[in-house]
Amino acid sequence: MENDDEVILLVQPDSQHLRAVRLLAADAGGRAGLDVSEVDDLRIAVDELFQALLEHAEERIVLRVVRLGRRVVIRGSARTRQRGEAPQLGNVAELIVDAVCDGYSLERDDDKVSFMVTKRAQRMVPA
Repeated sequence: MENDDEVILLVQPDSQHLRAVRLLAADAGGRAGLDVSEVDDLRIAVDELFQALLEHAEERIVLRVVRLGRRVVIRGSARTRQRGEAPQLGNVAELIVDAVCDGYSLERDDDKVSFMVTKRAQRMVPA
């Protein structure tokens, strides 16, 4: 699958970088044709998932943002030394993320934690 548009950002695991992550998500959403409400939804989902990842990240977070036509796929991953469960969203955050994106995951695989979120433009934007 060929990527129409891809940006990779390396982020230290610190909440002070959340603004840059939100801006990158919003920019990708705008380029994919998401309307203002859909861009806000994408930013909300990325915000919640990124914060969940922050709690487990031991090294910088690799954020990969891909625009595929009218769809945006954002993946974040980081190494962790923590043992145990995968990162989880709180009950309210899970309800919010479920409501604002087309799909998401939050996982742990050995020494790596990751998230993925997708959002597709629903309305055609007039040219």
